[in-house]
Amino acid sequence: MRVHRSFVANVNNIKRFDSKEKKLYFSEKTYCLVSRKNVIPLKNILKEGFVEM
Repeated sequence: MRVHRSFVANVNNIKRFDSKEKKLYFSEKTYCLVSRKNVIPLKNILKEGFVEM
């Protein structure tokens, strides 16, 4: 899924989503940013996959 102009994220590898900082975490130190317009679609996808938010 395209989460930002500069980032494409594999939804299966997401460990955590911080909606306050708009960051997706893949491991403890690896993260990418999420654009404002993609926060809601991303939350809907993550709810289906039961990822920690």
